[in-house]
Amino acid sequence: MPTIRVNSNDKFKLDQICQETELSHPDVFHLAITLLEKERRAKQIQADFEALALNNNALKTYRKESKNFDNASSDGLKE
Repeated sequence: MPTIRVNSNDKFKLDQICQETELSHPDVFHLAITLLEKERRAKQIQADFEALALNNNALKTYRKESKNFDNASSDGLKE
């Protein structure tokens, strides 16, 4: 298993989290990395939508494609 260095403040926090959650150090690092990846992905999606909102033609195309997809995948029930 690889070894990583952490500063003393983070080591203290890591140990606290491990004790409180009953997770191992590798499990806490895995969880932290997974959450960071999700946050980065969410920020990228948000940036993509903000850019899309600035381009009227692209926004119209997106809305049309979304409506077509929703209609095609619909269960036929009205909301």
